[in-house]
Formats: sequence, structure tokens, C-alpha cells
Amino acid sequence: MKPETKERYLYTFATIIAVSILAIIAMLIFVPVPEANKAVLDILIGVLASAFTGIVGYFFGSSKGSADKTAIMSQTSAKLADDKTVADTVAADKVPPVPGA
Repeated sequence: MKPETKERYLYTFATIIAVSILAIIAMLIFVPVPEANKAVLDILIGVLASAFTGIVGYFFGSSKGSADKTAIMSQTSAKLADDKTVADTVAADKVPPVPGA
């Protein structure tokens, strides 16, 4: 699966969860819930709230930053590998001396 497709699914899934939890909270405020359905609704809210917490943690927490950092490191590594001058300099052991060393 292409990274763009994976990211699109991630954003779509996050949007569905966020809209679902907001709709259920609005329903709890404005629509009277029959006593027989309250337990099911409480479980559904718990599941969606847990999923929403994971989504917020991913997009605003360290997981997203870590994924971004990994992508940047991969791009940098690929660029350095393609750069012949860096590879030739290191291979020929022509690394310039560090000033003051």
C-alpha cells in the first residue's frame, strides 16, 4: 500500500471516529434515551472515547512526530546515498580535518 493511500485511510478513519463521538454526545444532550438502551450507549461511548484518545495521541503526541522524523531520516539517507561527492570523499578517506582538533 502506498504511503499516500495509508495516510488517506488514517485521516478518514480518524474523522469517522471524531464525528461519531460528537454525534453521540449531541444525541445524549438532545434526545431522550430509553432506559433499556442506556447500558449499550454507555459501552459505545467508552469504546469511541478510547479510540478518540488514541487518535488525539497519534496526531498530537509523539507517534506522529516519530513517524515524521523517520520519514525525514529516510529522505536524508537516500539523498546522501545518491550524492556521489560525499560517497567518493568518504571512500577516498579525504575527509577534511576538524578545526581545533
